Amino acid sequence: MNAKSFDAKYFREKAAICQGLADGFSLNDPGRFQLMDIAEDLEELAKELEVQVAQQAEFAPAIRTRAAS
Repeated sequence: MNAKSFDAKYFREKAAICQGLADGFSLNDPGRFQLMDIAEDLEELAKELEVQVAQQAEFAPAIRTRAAS
């Protein structure tokens, strides 16, 4: 990976691309299942990243207060 900062939006966009591609396959095509699995994994990454960002935002004021003392 390069130095680009990934956010939840990035992973959701990639998941939507995978879902769109999967829609082009027949319902029983193995490629469709693989793309849907990838889309689910990307959605999960987005959710995990949102949780991490929320936790960091929650603890950031306490860290700044300690650093200022």
